[in-house]
Amino acid sequence: MFAKKLQGVKIQTQNNFSFGELGRKSLKTKRAITVIRYWLKIIQLEYHQYEKCIYGHIIIIIINIIIIIIIINIIIIIIIIIIIIIIIIIIIIIIIIIIIIIIIIIIIIIIIIIIIIIIIIIIIIIIIIIIITTIIIIIIIIIIIIVTIIIIISIIIIIIIIIIIIVTIIIIINWLK
Repeated sequence: MFAKKLQGVKIQTQNNFSFGELGRKSLKTKRAITVIRYWLKIIQLEYHQYEKCIYGHIIIIIINIIIIIIIINIIIIIIIIIIIIIIIIIIIIIIIIIIIIIIIIIIIIIIIIIIIIIIIIIIIIIIIIIIITTIIIIIIIIIIIIVTIIIIISIIIIIIIIIIIIVTIIIIINWLK
């Protein structure tokens, strides 16, 4: 737009210029052209600086988004690890309590009837082990499902953010052209 206007000015000055009066008008025309060239150079430099500034800001925004997503994922993983450790500690405490109770029951009942108690204890231990193992397996499966869902969601968010950034970069580049 600006270049077209300048071409128009140049043409206008050439049209107004007459070969009969070479003195004043030619000097004015030369001065006008040099001023226009000077301003064109300034505009070109400012445009290049603005373009670099936009690309720099876009790169900084992308880096910040990636850092934030990585930090969020690390925090989520740490929380999941803490939850797993707490669950394991609780399960171990429950197992210890159950074992202590079983031992006390064994000692009390052994005095009364040894054979019946041994059979009952074996059955109880088997049932408890089955229950505990099933609970542990269920908890591990739930944790794995939660972790995979979180990873899938974070990947989808990263893809969406990258698509949005690429689209905005294309729009900005097309707009600047």
